[in-house]
Amino acid sequence: NFIDLSDDTRAALENAFSSGQKTLGELTYAEGRGPINIQVFNPLDVRNGSFELKFVDSDLTDDVVDQDATWVMTLFPDDGSYRVVSEKSIDQLNEQIIRDYGFTVSIGQVSEPGAKDSRANGYIPSEISYEDETAEPWYNFAPEGVDLLPGVGFDDRVFDYTSLNAGEIDAALDPDGGLAQYGNSPLIPYYLLDWRSRGLVPVPGVGLIEAQFITPVWTNNSASGIVRSQLGIESLNNVDVVFTSNKDLWSRCVVVETANRFYTENTILTGGETPILTEGRRKQFDLRASESVGKEAGPDGLPMPDGDGEGMGWFPGYAVDVETGQRLNVFWGENSIYRDSVALGFFDEPATGRDMMFNPSSQPLLTSDDAFTKLPLPYYLGGQHMVYVSKLPYDSCQIFRDNFKPSPSPLTKVKAVREITWAGLVATQPDVQMLSYDEGLIPADAVVKLRANNPYQVEKDVDYGIYDTGDDRTGSGENGYHPLYRFTITGKEATALDQVQVNEALDMIDVVPNPYYGFSDYETSQFTNIVKITNLPAKCVVSIYTLEGKFIRQYVRDEVGSVPEGNNRALNRNQINPAIEWDLRNNRGIPIASGVYLIHVAAEGLGERTLKWFGVNREFDPSGL
Repeated sequence: NFIDLSDDTRAALENAFSSGQKTLGELTYAEGRGPINIQVFNPLDVRNGSFELKFVDSDLTDDVVDQDATWVMTLFPDDGSYRVVSEKSIDQLNEQIIRDYGFTVSIGQVSEPGAKDSRANGYIPSEISYEDETAEPWYNFAPEGVDLLPGVGFDDRVFDYTSLNAGEIDAALDPDGGLAQYGNSPLIPYYLLDWRSRGLVPVPGVGLIEAQFITPVWTNNSASGIVRSQLGIESLNNVDVVFTSNKDLWSRCVVVETANRFYTENTILTGGETPILTEGRRKQFDLRASESVGKEAGPDGLPMPDGDGEGMGWFPGYAVDVETGQRLNVFWGENSIYRDSVALGFFDEPATGRDMMFNPSSQPLLTSDDAFTKLPLPYYLGGQHMVYVSKLPYDSCQIFRDNFKPSPSPLTKVKAVREITWAGLVATQPDVQMLSYDEGLIPADAVVKLRANNPYQVEKDVDYGIYDTGDDRTGSGENGYHPLYRFTITGKEATALDQVQVNEALDMIDVVPNPYYGFSDYETSQFTNIVKITNLPAKCVVSIYTLEGKFIRQYVRDEVGSVPEGNNRALNRNQINPAIEWDLRNNRGIPIASGVYLIHVAAEGLGERTLKWFGVNREFDPSGL
């Protein structure tokens, strides 16, 4: 399921986060977007009410949901008057009919992402929404495989973030291409990102060089292999990343260097008389070599230093796990090579890679006479602002601050990088600019919704070692932290029609075809003449007269739906036939003459309706007799 928080829950979360809380507790989901599927199947019998559904297995004190677990549903609060037990265990997707209340419950266990037991392989499409639906969209990203320089061979794989296609090194992870669809997601599962060398490519005027690529993944070959082995795609979380100009909701975070090894180990850039270097000669995933900043802007429009060492800043928003309500550590980075300098090329606007604020732009490429002799320098991408979401409870990025300090050993970074779950490069839409730092940066509050399959499971207290903040479970503990859900049906119960609605229903009574010119679609041979009087109530009297008032035919309806066969029937009775067929004969079986007729419908307790009908009979056709 694509689970999505309700507007009220999102507002409650933001109130909690603004006041310093890191969780909310009970979450409410938008209608039709919860962890279980509830659907009304019988609008006439559906009843308003509140219900509780909890999973039951062999041991509610352990930390595992058994594959053969079942569920039990009661009223909420439970007064003992109603109880439904699932017909099948959760290892089978099953839609169970709750006939007494007119709805169905669909529940089925799913596998972790990457289990390779379905074509989607755990993939669920992401979404981007804006708080103001009329706002101009600003969020943009470079999808996998985008080619900024069509026809230039060395550019072909610059934005190949993953290697999941047939014949590529990670193809075995995703045989049917389900997970590969994340390449077009605003942020990508970090586990899927490929850091490995991609061979040599010829570059005009330069010769053979290693194929270069722009990516949010750490491009340290040996260390990233360790990260992959310790991460696991099954740890992928369902997250909302919220971008907002409300500084009360901003997240304290590390700001990292995003210039990868194709910049920092490139002698074409770092050598010569005017070397092109990152600030402080920092490497990818080092803390930025700039003073830490606060939320306020100085006279120059840049963030003011706050005296908290270096490399700390603010993410303009927050990340939250939509299954637990837990606020998460989220951080970002920029490529500090991109500063205002003629040696780099030409910027459409001031460079945004060395200012400690999240201000990507829409400019994809730098231009200069010799730009492509200095690869990957031309790939500016608005300052290469990368966003990283973790699975760790929010604590102002302590583990990342401690482990992203410059160090001769890359293994220190492994301890933190392995906690990242989603990552991606963020830019802006063409002709859209971020706001100033003083105004809050974000032009329109946006939510990036990142989703993946996640099985029903027991909520656990994870031990984060020296970074552990105590029991981080957000559930109430009811049902032994095994799944428990409550849902409410309101405003769905059928109500009696008022007189206006009754009149509208009577107005729907009709006769078809009208006029009748010798034929209708209801006739099955040349010997039949059929028109239908439709949308009739179950109990009524239909009388047919000539225009002069002469009686022709009468039908007395008192329809009762038949009782369907089988166990646990969805309906107590089948739908009645809402129409009658008139064979254009009078009450003695004699065909009527062509002309105008009045059809009067009288429904006791409801009202009356009179229709005028014109028909022309066709000549009798004896062929085939």
